[in-house]
Amino acid sequence: VVSKNGGWPAWHGNDAIVFHRSEDGTITGNWVLIHHNMSTGIESTIVKGGMTPYVVRDTLVYAFMDSSKHRQIAMLDISNCRHGGELPASVQLTFGATHHYNPTLGALVDSHHLVLLYHQCRCSSVVPFVRHRRSPLPDVGLGFVYGDFPSVSHDHKRLAMVSQNFKSLEMFDLDGSNGRTVFPNSSWMTSFSPNGTLVFTDGPAFSRANNGNVQVATFSNDMKKLTRLNVKPNQNQGYPCFDPTGSEIVFRTSNGVDSNNTLFGGLDGIYPGAYHLEVMDADGRNARSLTPARPRAGEWNDTNIGDTHPYWGPNGLIVFASDR
Repeated sequence: VVSKNGGWPAWHGNDAIVFHRSEDGTITGNWVLIHHNMSTGIESTIVKGGMTPYVVRDTLVYAFMDSSKHRQIAMLDISNCRHGGELPASVQLTFGATHHYNPTLGALVDSHHLVLLYHQCRCSSVVPFVRHRRSPLPDVGLGFVYGDFPSVSHDHKRLAMVSQNFKSLEMFDLDGSNGRTVFPNSSWMTSFSPNGTLVFTDGPAFSRANNGNVQVATFSNDMKKLTRLNVKPNQNQGYPCFDPTGSEIVFRTSNGVDSNNTLFGGLDGIYPGAYHLEVMDADGRNARSLTPARPRAGEWNDTNIGDTHPYWGPNGLIVFASDR
């Protein structure tokens, strides 16, 4: 256990993470962003009111509620976190009377230019798209996506995301052009390997563990070859993420939950209990558990979700959220 009562972890370099936390333990409470140095154990609050962080090198982007209760995107240089120095003021990047969500995508196109995309509510079309807009900072390219779970290829040329309501997998050039549907079925969560292979979740989101197949799948670099990995009937396997070399994939799975889902009843019949993490080779072979499929007595109760949202860091460590 790195830290308690946290979620949405992101790596800051090789030895630190940033995550959000509800100060009063409720989903509607006051949110803060926490920086945790795993080498020293020093933990500090770096942003009050921040949520859903994402870090690229020393640049942190996150969402926050403005005075009109609309969610906006901001950016902060957190390089001083490495030695306990004072942080500069955050820069607000979005404005307007609508919500701006989940700046989980940031890519350094070169040594100084950052491209940041986010999701915005009340978009003008139901067709997935990418739209760039004027940024308040000269070295930040700003835009929003009408879609979910976006990720950028390592060569910074392509953007993958899923359509609203997770109905299809879409691919764009990073400037928003050349949009096309590469998988017309239910899908969610995307992650590129360094060689351009795309891994994603094939199946309906928020499905119970024993309600149909939800599997990890990949597309080849040219998006022509679809491969379903480690297929198990009536299992829910999602949130895949490549390791930094592209040779392995970590994912969340319900493998081991009983077929009737009676031992782990879930929350309102939606979320299966006792999710755990597995890792497999990029071709689906050699799958093995990282965290136990069955909790020890008293470790979890029958409504817990388990382990989820794994993120493979540059140092070979995997950070994930858990309600153990």
